[in-house]
Amino acid sequence: MSWGRKAARRDPTERDAASRLSDMQQAFTALLCLAEGTSVVTDGVYEGRFRYLTELAKMGAHSEVHGRTAVITGVPCLSGADVEATDLRAGAALVVAALAADGQSRIAGTSHLERGYENLVEKLQGLGAQTWREGEDGREGWHCVPLNS
Repeated sequence: MSWGRKAARRDPTERDAASRLSDMQQAFTALLCLAEGTSVVTDGVYEGRFRYLTELAKMGAHSEVHGRTAVITGVPCLSGADVEATDLRAGAALVVAALAADGQSRIAGTSHLERGYENLVEKLQGLGAQTWREGEDGREGWHCVPLNS
């Protein structure tokens, strides 16, 4: 995975580092949606990893996907929306975006988040986030109110 620059030659240790960085790709991309200018994210690990950008677009994010590369054009703000987490890391990206958005968001498909991040709702609440589960064990989804509210 690269973040807007290309290495001339890959060192064997870079592959392992790229795999670890790819775990954070979605959350960082959610932040890039709010960065000024244009950002380029290339994923050399997993094909089709950018499906979550469709959900971020519901919040006002601007992006284009070209194969394994996403071009993100920063916007001044994201808006709260009803979105769905299709996997663990996509869910993390949506939580990051929801906490930075203007207005409340509802994230469906949070079973991935419940399995992958222990007590995430409580940890976010401990940081001051207004986040809560809907339905039994959060199976109906989570609600997130931006941190700046």
